[in-house]
Amino acid sequence: MERAAELGGFYAAHGLWFIAEGEPLVPLLGQDTPVQGQDILRFRGDDPEQAVAGACAHLDANPHGVERAILVHDGQFESDGGTAEALIAMVRCYREPRSTLVIALPYRRAQPGQDFGLLRPRVLGWEGEPRPNWHALMGAFFRGFQMHTAAAQVWAENEGEP
Repeated sequence: MERAAELGGFYAAHGLWFIAEGEPLVPLLGQDTPVQGQDILRFRGDDPEQAVAGACAHLDANPHGVERAILVHDGQFESDGGTAEALIAMVRCYREPRSTLVIALPYRRAQPGQDFGLLRPRVLGWEGEPRPNWHALMGAFFRGFQMHTAAAQVWAENEGEP
């Protein structure tokens, strides 16, 4: 699962980079296979909710028989202060033991008079091994994030902004 978390960090960084630049994020699904390597699929549609649903269905079906996949989409999550905008990353490892990690990366869109801002990621869910090594998983996620140098710079410049 650590390799999947690392890839999840990279693809989450890629998605966050789009949002930080003011671009809409089309749901994307990064995949990793030992034979074909990595590739990325984008799920476009007129209705963003249907595009996310199609990407989720693809993630669940695993039609290409990949070992790891990461779905990244724009969304929201419930926090102590109400609903917050966030990039949602669903990190899936299909190999045994099969597991899924869901992380939210809360952000504030840039607006006139307000810069883009990021808050610390939040783990929203875990399915799989009963006791994951959180330190190792989140370390792998952030290693992957740092591999996307443009997004890592955005994080360094904007992390902790309300």
